[in-house]
Amino acid sequence: MFKKRLPAARSTAGGAIYRVKPGQSFGLPVHDDVVIGCKVLNVTSTSVAPVYRGIKVSCWYATATQPVPNTYGVSISDTMAGVFKITSSGSVSSWGIMRQQPGS
Repeated sequence: MFKKRLPAARSTAGGAIYRVKPGQSFGLPVHDDVVIGCKVLNVTSTSVAPVYRGIKVSCWYATATQPVPNTYGVSISDTMAGVFKITSSGSVSSWGIMRQQPGS
């Protein structure tokens, strides 16, 4: 679950909290048939660096069926934030990462 407290001057009336678990996806409408598609991931593979492991949310521009080619996405966890590119074939490439500083 992700929750943010807003300043008292801003109302949260009409808002909702949606609980999502690893493996679940959700979308946020952008325009026409394009959404920001998101998926909650739990990476447990030991074949990737420890910073990539654990629960994270990854989001990207998408149509109803696939990522939009040549756009960027983000992945955020409690240990890192990263940006990646969706290639023209729809695969992920070009990772950039920033590690969360301890105690932040």
